[in-house]
Amino acid sequence: MLFHSLDYAVLLITVWILAWGFLRTQLRLRHLMLLAASYLFYCAWDWRFAALLVFSTLLDFLAGRAIYEAKSLRRKRQFLFVSLIGNLGVLVFFKYYNFFLDNLNHLLSSVGFSLPGYVEVILPLGISFYTFQTLSYSLDIYFGKLEPTRSLVDFALFVAFFPQLVAGPIVRARQFLPQLERPVEFDEDRMISGIYRILKGLVKKVFIADLIGLHLVDPVFKDPGNFGALDSALAMLGFYMQLGFDFSAYADIAIGSARTLGFELPENFRGAARAVNLAEFWRRWHITLFTWVRDYLFMPMTVGRGRSRPLRPYISIFLTMTLIGLWHGAAWTFIAFGVFHGAGLAVTRWWGRRSRGRRLPPRPAPVEFALTWCKRAGTIFLVSLSIVLFRTENIGDAFQIYGRLFCPGQWVVDSQLARLGVAVLGLATILHLTTFDFRQQVEKIFVKLPFPLQGAVLVLTLALVKMSLTVQRSFVYFQF
Repeated sequence: MLFHSLDYAVLLITVWILAWGFLRTQLRLRHLMLLAASYLFYCAWDWRFAALLVFSTLLDFLAGRAIYEAKSLRRKRQFLFVSLIGNLGVLVFFKYYNFFLDNLNHLLSSVGFSLPGYVEVILPLGISFYTFQTLSYSLDIYFGKLEPTRSLVDFALFVAFFPQLVAGPIVRARQFLPQLERPVEFDEDRMISGIYRILKGLVKKVFIADLIGLHLVDPVFKDPGNFGALDSALAMLGFYMQLGFDFSAYADIAIGSARTLGFELPENFRGAARAVNLAEFWRRWHITLFTWVRDYLFMPMTVGRGRSRPLRPYISIFLTMTLIGLWHGAAWTFIAFGVFHGAGLAVTRWWGRRSRGRRLPPRPAPVEFALTWCKRAGTIFLVSLSIVLFRTENIGDAFQIYGRLFCPGQWVVDSQLARLGVAVLGLATILHLTTFDFRQQVEKIFVKLPFPLQGAVLVLTLALVKMSLTVQRSFVYFQF
């Protein structure tokens, strides 16, 4: 059930009517209805994998209570270990079993051995996201940042809440559970704001991300040997734009859908195109994933006991980003993506610490302005280079694209792709010129418009989306 499908619109409208029309004052029934709708949403893909949701829910609900009530640190660690093994064990099996087995067989085949046991494993939708989400509950209780909830229904709704179940944002229990305990109040401005976010997400997905993918990215990546360096560079930048618009569109629709039902989800993007280095890029892109690994992986690895080790932060950064790459998918391309960003962030940290405290003469405003734009362009180029690994099937295909980019004898230009490339560059410029605060101001303007004008914008947008949906393309992050 895709966000830009009629089925999802029917589900959301039905849930909205029930939530605000019949169950507004019945919190327990309201939560049960939202939980049932969430499982219906997930089962529309494959009902068999709902059992994994139930397993993760029961495991961490019980583990969280056990961690909280344990009398000794040793017992707390034992129950946390049960939660980690249970959740990560399921994730590793479904996402990485065949990857590890294939690579181990490839290694053993060189000495005449092979391992049986290959099975066709289907990746459950959203497992990477809801696994991290449930784990944060047990971890927060262990670190003393959260008390466990006594309501299994509330916890199950936190795990399976349908707007963000499949591809985030990754919500933490301490962000979501308190919202279930407060009285429900209907806020018209908040409702209209949610509708605006949904419309914005639909426009970004259907009119920008899908068109860039269909007409610019897909042709080049399908057969890179038929295109020259400029076409490859435009397709590479195009995929950066496609991925950014596609994923932020999902986040917009998720946040907007939740807001219409009375819930707030964390922002996942804050103008990543304005980042001047890789560290700032990750503070603005997929924020909920980066903060999750920062808090639960990087900080525990970095803040160790005993004397300070100067290299520890750099090793922690490298390992954390490599794990982020592996989190995205079971392939060497994703590992290479993580290694690229791990090395890049380590260098960024080293350079920042080296430059700290150095007094430089003030630069003229035009020079500072030009330098900032050059840094932004360089960051986009580096990120675009890295996400080629997202789009290609293997390392060899990625290097074929890279070879085209840097081969001086391959500057052949396809006129149609060139025109599309100019449009993509125009979008990139708009991204640089519009800040997160500016986009929030536009949202506030829409909220304050007269109701007939808001309705006209809604009807027109939905009509255009309906006419443009000749082929429904799934969201890119569904595969992760």
